[in-house]
Amino acid sequence: MELLLLLRRHCRLGAFENFDYLLKTRILNEENESPKKILDSRDKDGRSLLHHAANGGSVDILETLLKHCKERNLHDQDNLGHTVLHIACRHGRYDICTFLLSKEDYRSQMEKFSKHRWNVAHFTAECGNNRIFEVLLTKKFDMKTKTKNGLNILDIACINKQTNFCKELLERNSELKLPLDKSDARGWSIAHIAARVGKKDILALLINSHLDIEVAKKKTHHGKTILHICCEYGHYELCKFIVENEHFKDMLGDIDHKRWNALHFCAKGGNLDAFKFIESKTVCSLYDKTKDWKTVLHISCIHKRVEIAKYICNKLK
Repeated sequence: MELLLLLRRHCRLGAFENFDYLLKTRILNEENESPKKILDSRDKDGRSLLHHAANGGSVDILETLLKHCKERNLHDQDNLGHTVLHIACRHGRYDICTFLLSKEDYRSQMEKFSKHRWNVAHFTAECGNNRIFEVLLTKKFDMKTKTKNGLNILDIACINKQTNFCKELLERNSELKLPLDKSDARGWSIAHIAARVGKKDILALLINSHLDIEVAKKKTHHGKTILHICCEYGHYELCKFIVENEHFKDMLGDIDHKRWNALHFCAKGGNLDAFKFIESKTVCSLYDKTKDWKTVLHISCIHKRVEIAKYICNKLK
């Protein structure tokens, strides 16, 4: 067991010399075939040493394993359906990806999905590696596929705050043809996602150059606007940007299906600067009540937002 753990460690760290030393001295020079079975073992997540090597990024380790493994191969999937190529893309291992995609059977590897219907493009978007993305484009990979939850590569890059990757996708969208006006089962568009993660530069790029303003103005199925969402998650700078943008000047007075307004969401989000900023616009009041009669003081107490609760109490003295 100790030997296996050491091999996995060297694979994940990409430490070829250490891996090669263990392989030659502790496995290959043994007359007994039993130690060699370690090379084909899987961990509790269903990952073999090939998966761990893809994580670590050493092509030398991967090639060595392929030479000596009898049962494992590049098409093996772990318990979540991740292949060796999926893991290399997720961790931005460019050398591993180019090695795998140079194989004769690269197409069958490239087109595999995980259990959540993520493919190599989705994992590349998660890590935001532009070089791997370019390689996939040269292989004519379809970039418009969606995950089981309806996410495309732009959604995933935005969720993971991969700003430069998002910019490249938007700038090349005449080629990629990603649908910017689509929404998921909750009614969330790419604008709502950008508001959720607080990426002002991504939302600004969408609004100023690529996204129909009416799409950015749309509410989710629960009636939330992009302002509600960024207030709920405490993103002050983005909150200020939205309120001061002439396209969204009427958004301050919007309420969701529970009659929450922007100030209620600020009380939940806990950012005192955002709360003060929204309050200063005098559209939302400390006395406004939600559908179930909660005020901002109730909400700040429920969510343990001590600074905001103190501020409200001092204002109401």
